[in-house]
Parts: sequence; structure tokens; C-alpha cells
Amino acid sequence: MAWTEITRPRYERDCARYASDLTDDEWALIEPLTPAAKRIGRPRKTRLREVVNALLYIASSGCAWRLLPKEFPPFSTVQKYFYRWRDERLLEIISHHLVALAREERLLSGGLWPDVADDRFGESPCENAFAHLGSPMRSGARRPLMPPAPLSAVRRR
Repeated sequence: MAWTEITRPRYERDCARYASDLTDDEWALIEPLTPAAKRIGRPRKTRLREVVNALLYIASSGCAWRLLPKEFPPFSTVQKYFYRWRDERLLEIISHHLVALAREERLLSGGLWPDVADDRFGESPCENAFAHLGSPMRSGARRPLMPPAPLSAVRRR
């Protein structure tokens, strides 16, 4: 992406603590897909936006869980949410939702999505953003390629 007078203000991160922190607009896209607090038990004290910011920081910097800066929730809390969301496939749902939104926006603006031309629907830039955090790579294990679900079919919690 070339930096132009139009794109630079859109992607500026002046107010964020870290470059990986979500903007309000980005969080508005992800927040409806995050699980609601449970009705029974202790009320949630951890803000999910901070957990997502911590996961993005780890993914972008490549730091170890224990080296997470103190501005984020404790690494054990972030790790617990990551493993739970991974097992529930929530990260995959969020990824497909964001890819579908980007494709719709691109199609409405008259552009083409680069991988539509060669039918590689499952391979998107953010498809495996957190793959290195979960489990080691397994050689030969491949998921079937499938297009992301349309927005109407995305499961909302």
C-alpha cells in the first residue's frame, strides 16, 4: 500500500500506546463478535479490548507471553482468553468476518480482491495471524480451502 494524503490519516496511530493497538473503529467491528459476560458467577473485570490489544502486540512483536508489558492484563489472563477463543474457533470467526467486510468494501468500491482471480479463498492476509501462538506447525495438515461466509451467515453472540 502506498502512503498517500488519503491513506496516511486513515492509518495514523497517534493516540495508541502501541502501534498494534486497535482504534475505536476497528474495535467496533470486533466487539459484537466477542462473547458476552456470563450471567452467573464473578463479574468480568478484564476488558476484552485490552486482551485483543495484548494478543495483537504479541503477534506483531513476537514477544513471549511472559514478556508482555505491564500496561496489558496479566499474561496468564491473556493466555487463558487466547486458548479459549482458539478452541471455540472465535479467532477464525473474527478473521472470516473481517475478510468478508474487506471484500465487500473492495467490491463496492469497484476494485478486485487479488486472490479471487486465482480461486484461493482460504488464503487471506489475516487468515493465520495468530497461528504461531497456538500449537507447533504440523507438516502435511491442511484445512480445506473455503470462501468466507457472507455477513448474514456470520454467527453473532
